[in-house]
Amino acid sequence: MHRSGTSMLAELLQECGLFLGWEQDVHSEAVFFRNRNESLLRAHGGSWDYPNKASQSIANSKLRALITKRLTNDTTSLECFSYLGLSKYLQYRSLNNLSVPWGWKDPRNGLVLPIWMEIFPGAKIINIIRNPVDVAISLSIREHNNILSKLKTPNFTFRNYVGALKRQKTFCSFSNAWLLWKEKIWNQSGPSKYEEYAISPVIDIQY
Repeated sequence: MHRSGTSMLAELLQECGLFLGWEQDVHSEAVFFRNRNESLLRAHGGSWDYPNKASQSIANSKLRALITKRLTNDTTSLECFSYLGLSKYLQYRSLNNLSVPWGWKDPRNGLVLPIWMEIFPGAKIINIIRNPVDVAISLSIREHNNILSKLKTPNFTFRNYVGALKRQKTFCSFSNAWLLWKEKIWNQSGPSKYEEYAISPVIDIQY
């Protein structure tokens, strides 16, 4: 889940030597995987904060097989250059050939996990959780700041404002989104707790 400490955990893992991608955004998310997760959710009428419709579409076995085939091709072609970078691409050519510990961070993974697990069946999942109240407060503040930034843009129009309000409205289904995330990933990973890292980071990293 966004705002649960995923960036903190990703940075810690990178400090320990885990490769999380050559091209990353400011949240330590590999652009290669983030873009595909976003496109996948958007193509089926959903997003990370409005996941129900997309999740139902992805559950279709025939459709999932087509998506899996396409994504598998991306991981073994020039498309994965943005993840590997020049030196690693010239050396490995495919994500499947990587000989170093690697992975990627994207909270959206939980919503499309069945697809990625078919492509990488040996993957280990690390799930970090945080007090839901703190997550909700953090999300609310972020969305409020996003709306304010839109209001300050030179080309702001009423249409922009309506779009921002519609996006904020999706948080009315926050509890349903949390239940869906929990259903998708809870039983497939041992959750780490954000608060425990804050209290004793050295012990938790060694664990």
